Amino acid sequence: MAEADALYEAAGATGAQWRTLIELGTQVGLRPGEMFGLHGHRVDWLRGRIEVVDVMTRAGLRQWPKSKRSHRVVPIPAAILEGMSGLMAGRLLDSLVFTAPGGGPVDDGNFRDRIWYPAVAAAGIRRFPPRIMRHTAASWLVQDGVPLYDVQALPGHESYGTTQRYAHLAPDAHGKVLESWARRTDDAPRIPPRRTSAAPANYASVTHELKKGRSS
Repeated sequence: MAEADALYEAAGATGAQWRTLIELGTQVGLRPGEMFGLHGHRVDWLRGRIEVVDVMTRAGLRQWPKSKRSHRVVPIPAAILEGMSGLMAGRLLDSLVFTAPGGGPVDDGNFRDRIWYPAVAAAGIRRFPPRIMRHTAASWLVQDGVPLYDVQALPGHESYGTTQRYAHLAPDAHGKVLESWARRTDDAPRIPPRRTSAAPANYASVTHELKKGRSS
């Protein structure tokens, strides 16, 4: 979290909306295009949810997501929702939440080169591309013990196999298996060990004692 906090602060120095956008990406796992194409009427401001429908592409706004799983409704942390609400002040409800400095939609290349990488450099962290925001969101959730199927729904992974890549980050990933084994071992009847023809390690001393007993 220390690196993320440093990134948030560096982005915020450029503009409040950039901090909010990056927080949204790292906490909720939206794709950059999904954040750039987010309109105010797609946000349930009372319940704190986003309906992910619009995607900003190089060819303009698309009204359909990458896949069926990409069209989804996701929750938003209260602090991020508050930041988004501030950005919408004085705007129409169907306006873009995040806009370019001169107005209009955010360009992916401009965001990467003028906002993201300068903030990464100022934060003194490794030079990852913006898509690391989605990986961060999924990783944090898995580390906190959120089930993988629930994690899959948030960033809109089309395949469960994509989410499965984060399984190794789960705390006590084999805990349930070990608990199951422990229960079955504890509850199972004790079965005496099978007799074998092999002589025990103390065979010689036992035989000697038996012979002494017969001669006495």
